[in-house]
Amino acid sequence: MCSERLPRPSVADFNTETQTSYSSSLSYENEDETVDYQPELPGLAIAIAVAVLIPILTFSVIPGFIGRLTVVGLVGGGVVGALMQAGLVNPGLPSREGLICAGMYGGVMTVIAGIMA
Repeated sequence: MCSERLPRPSVADFNTETQTSYSSSLSYENEDETVDYQPELPGLAIAIAVAVLIPILTFSVIPGFIGRLTVVGLVGGGVVGALMQAGLVNPGLPSREGLICAGMYGGVMTVIAGIMA
């Protein structure tokens, strides 16, 4: 069995009509293997939407402020855990930017939980 490699389009072969077929992922060909890199933005966008919308949607059925903050913590921890397992977040010590994002998320969700009382 002989495996043939299909030719990859070069920059000169790039056409604006076929831009959508090449914009969703990047592919690099090595002598031994081909590695496809998918953009991380859709996964992060879904994670942010889940982390914000799920607690807000459940605030109407949770009677107390402490219960609402518990839901925020559980959902936020679950999203961060899922992102770590997916390899989108470094599982080591959190960076300064990560701590700032977590603090902003906690602060905004605390204010929203207080308003929904």
